[in-house]
Amino acid sequence: MKRVLGVCLATLLLLSALPAQASAAPLATSPEGLSFIMRWEGFRGTPYTLGGETYIGYGTRCEPGDYPGGITEEKARELLEDAVKTCEERLNSLLDRLGVTLEQHQYDALVSLTYTLGYSWMSPSSRLYGCLERGLEFCSDLDIVNAIGTWCHAGGQVSAHLVSRRLAEAHLFLTGDYSGENMETYYFIKFDPGEGEMDHSVVYYPAGGAYGGLPAAVREGWVFAGWETEDGRLLSPADTAEENLFVTAVWLSPGDMLTDIASSDWFYPYVTRLVALRAISGFDDGTFRPQNPVTYGQALKLILRTIGLPEPESTGGHWAAGYVEQARYYGVLDENEAVDPDAPIRRADVARYAARSLAQPPLEPEDTFADTTDGYALALYHIGIITGEVADGARYFRPQNSMTRAEIAAVLCRMLDSGLIL
Repeated sequence: MKRVLGVCLATLLLLSALPAQASAAPLATSPEGLSFIMRWEGFRGTPYTLGGETYIGYGTRCEPGDYPGGITEEKARELLEDAVKTCEERLNSLLDRLGVTLEQHQYDALVSLTYTLGYSWMSPSSRLYGCLERGLEFCSDLDIVNAIGTWCHAGGQVSAHLVSRRLAEAHLFLTGDYSGENMETYYFIKFDPGEGEMDHSVVYYPAGGAYGGLPAAVREGWVFAGWETEDGRLLSPADTAEENLFVTAVWLSPGDMLTDIASSDWFYPYVTRLVALRAISGFDDGTFRPQNPVTYGQALKLILRTIGLPEPESTGGHWAAGYVEQARYYGVLDENEAVDPDAPIRRADVARYAARSLAQPPLEPEDTFADTTDGYALALYHIGIITGEVADGARYFRPQNSMTRAEIAAVLCRMLDSGLIL
């Protein structure tokens, strides 16, 4: 035992005699990083004003009376390097506090961001701070793009130049590419909540991909019903990112609210959305009557309007006669199919009309539903428009049952989100 203790003590003494290992030196901006900033800033030899501040050279702040004779590019680079050192000090302090180690290209991207933006992003409330704090390994590429890209405003407006620069900085951070070229393309949506509030008003999405989740806004005493595009269309999560968009929140006032539905009802988001679109309405007494059956005339009208067909001219007879003829013309109804527009519609017929309106052929029989092999119901099930009811371990469609107003609201919204409406 004494021998063991002696060996341990000797080892400790030996280790204590070794020189302490120096900690890694803080990073500094690389020459490539400086060139990146210079390329995006551009050189101006005389002072200029932007946003109430005076700048010169490569976007370095100065006083209005400074440099009356202008400066050379050499002097501009000197001023840039001095300003960058201040950015580095703040950035290194933050990284040290968070215990974060960055690659050189990641560091250079954040120096570029800090040089133009200042230190706002270093607040614990920012998304970029959150990514660094919880660990970059837990952040997706899209998280990084949105964390950097959100800082794209000038004078309260989205700046196309800043959007491009933010995307270039995000690309540099993610890939190490200093060229600013060959970036994966992203499109942004600028969300205007009007008199409401939201956390982030600019969100980026990969080009060609479905939006998926869309943020919500809040406004005391009002109900948020979606986002309206500049051409008057309600944005759908199934829409794909094909261009930059500016959208505005749609709010339902207390007077628009239906008295017999509640936010806890499963159909609430569907009904609310359709009310906002003016695609469905309540009764004169302010009720929606979600459990009331839908008639054939009502169902045809709602389906045809959902796929974008215009309201038909009145025939002077039954209010639904025009919709019936329109449905025949477009193949939603069989040519000689007779319907009673005032009769409650069967669920099987809703499936058939909805599938045909979306150009979805019937599928071959299968055992998805325990109570039907209807090909149209199966087609709609497989594209997520109908779900059926699960009971006793089996799924039921109830094809002969009538469809309620709540149920058709869900069908219509899922049709809008299907991506099948041109």
